[in-house]
Amino acid sequence: DVAGAWLDALTSEADLEAVILSARLAEIRLLAAQRITDLQRLNRLASLMRDKDRRVYRHCQSVLRRQADLARRTTQVEQLRQALERLIGQRPIAPGALCDLRKRLAELEDGDDLADCQALLKQANQFEQEEATALKALDGWMAEARGWLKTLRHALPKNELAAARLACQTLSERLAGWPPALANHPGPGQLQGLLQDCNARLLALDEDARRSAAAGLWLAECAGQPLTPELCAAWENLPKPEQSAARVALDAAWAARQAHAT
Repeated sequence: DVAGAWLDALTSEADLEAVILSARLAEIRLLAAQRITDLQRLNRLASLMRDKDRRVYRHCQSVLRRQADLARRTTQVEQLRQALERLIGQRPIAPGALCDLRKRLAELEDGDDLADCQALLKQANQFEQEEATALKALDGWMAEARGWLKTLRHALPKNELAAARLACQTLSERLAGWPPALANHPGPGQLQGLLQDCNARLLALDEDARRSAAAGLWLAECAGQPLTPELCAAWENLPKPEQSAARVALDAAWAARQAHAT
């Protein structure tokens, strides 16, 4: 106790080191060593006392190993934290990018120093799930748009045309709400192109319907008129629908008109 009190009175680690190197009693040397915190001093003492005092040597080595382990863990935790921050900042999260980071976190023993990493991983997991959900929805939207584009290659009843317009409008609204984090994904641009093609077909079908109606009205209005060269020229110059069935019906009506005139 007297020796312990005397050591407690020493405030300089240099003095404690001198005690270790000069004290005759092993207990005094060990007590002095246990009060030293400077790693360079401990490393020097471990080298000096290796063959002189195994207890002091083992103590110094134990402290040095703990500090090395702590420093290594601190570095690993910080590197993991930075990697998670980079991943979140570089969204979208690449498929499989989180697997290695999850493994690295699992390999570290749980501790308070992992709180930031755990929070970042939770956020990254949420982002990954949200992005996966959005991309899955995009696949469905693309399939729907392709289906409508195929359907719009042919003339459709008014109710189906209305349904196609509503579907294209809905898809455009969904695309407007696309997550900014996925702005560089090629899918939205491809979907936009499909919707533009669908809208172009809708406009073409609308124009066909207008031409069909106008041509039908023209035929009705000239029903009682003589079949003059001027009337035939007017028919030839009349805009006709591109849709084959409508065009066939108009040509048949005109042929009947010619037959009636003769």
